[in-house]
Amino acid sequence: MKKSVCLVLSFVVCISALCLISACNKETTEDSTTTNSFLTTELNQISTTNKIFNQETSNNKGDIGGGVITVQKYRAAFYSVPASFVNLVGKETFFAWRETIDATSTAETMVMSQFIQHFGITREQFDKANLKWAKGVRDNLHGIPCINPKDYANQETDEVFNGDIIFTFDDDLIREYYLSPDYPYLYDIEFEEAVKRGEYTSQTEEWVDVEAMEAEIIAKYGETEIVTEPTETTTAETTE
Repeated sequence: MKKSVCLVLSFVVCISALCLISACNKETTEDSTTTNSFLTTELNQISTTNKIFNQETSNNKGDIGGGVITVQKYRAAFYSVPASFVNLVGKETFFAWRETIDATSTAETMVMSQFIQHFGITREQFDKANLKWAKGVRDNLHGIPCINPKDYANQETDEVFNGDIIFTFDDDLIREYYLSPDYPYLYDIEFEEAVKRGEYTSQTEEWVDVEAMEAEIIAKYGETEIVTEPTETTTAETTE
C-alpha cells in the first residue's frame, strides 16, 4: 500500500515538474517571440530590403564582390530604404509600392534610385532624410556613419547614402559604386582589435561628420526640417 502511494506521489511530482518545465519553456518562447518580433519591427523600420539571398544577387565565391556576412553582390544600401526616407511618402504608400517591385528589378537596379524616381523625391528631401538616417546610425544604432565601407562586413549598417552617385541615375555607375568588397573582417570588434595590435589600418576614409553634414544642409537649404511633400510620378517624367 505504501509502495503504491509512493508511486502515485512520484508520478504526481513528475507530472507537476513536466508541467512547470513546459510552462517555463512556453513563457521563454513567448518572451523570445515578443523580443524577436520587436527587433524585426525595428529592423524593418530602419531598412526595408529586397529578397537578396537568392542566386541572382548572391556571390558565394567572392570573385565579384559580396561581403562574407551576407554574400550579397552589392552592399546593403543598394537594397535598402530606411525609415527616414519611407516617412517622406508614408508607410502605407511605400509598402504598397514596394509590393509592386519584384526580385528581378531590384537585383541590378538600386531600390533607393527606383524609390526616388517613382515618387519624385527632390534632392533637398533626400539630403534631409539622409541627415536623419546619419543621426539614426550614430544615436540609435551607436555606429559611426560612413560612406563606402571597406573594413568589415557589418560596417554596412552604418553606411550613409551618397546622393551625388544616386542622383546621376546612371545604373552602371551606381552598381559599380555599391559593389560589395571582400571585407578583411566580419565584425567591428575584430577590426578594432586588429587596429589596436597594429595589424591593420582602416581603409574606410569617408567617415561622416554628422554636425558638419547638418551645417552644410542648413547652409544650402536654410533648415533641416522637410517641409514639402513629394508627388508620385513616373520614372520617365522624373528623369527627363
